Amino acid sequence: MPLNNGNVGTIYYTAAYYELEGIVNPTNPEYAPYTADEIGAIKDGAVEGAEGYRFDAPANALIGMTVADTDTVYWYDAVNAAAITSHADPLTMDTATGEFVTAEGEAVAKPL
Repeated sequence: MPLNNGNVGTIYYTAAYYELEGIVNPTNPEYAPYTADEIGAIKDGAVEGAEGYRFDAPANALIGMTVADTDTVYWYDAVNAAAITSHADPLTMDTATGEFVTAEGEAVAKPL
C-alpha cells in the first residue's frame, strides 16, 4: 500500500486481522508472513491498558487508521481494508470522511 503518508497516522489491526491467511509482517525486512509465535505474542499483549492497544473497534472492523496528528480513527471492514492494502497507486485519506482516494480523486475505500 503506497501511501505517501496519505494523511494517515497510526494503523490499528483488529484480532480478526490476525486470523487471515498469509498476512505479512511489515516490520520484517523480507516482508515475510507472521510466524505463529509472533501472532501469539501480539495476541498475548492485547490486554486492557497495554500501550498502543485499542479496544473500541467495531465488531466488523479489520483495520483502523488515525488521521495524522489527531485522535480521529476510521475503521474499515475486510472489503475496504483489502481495497486499501491491495491498491497499486498512492492513496490519500480524506480527513473529513475517512475515504481513501487516488491522486485523480477516484474513491477506493470508505470507512464503516
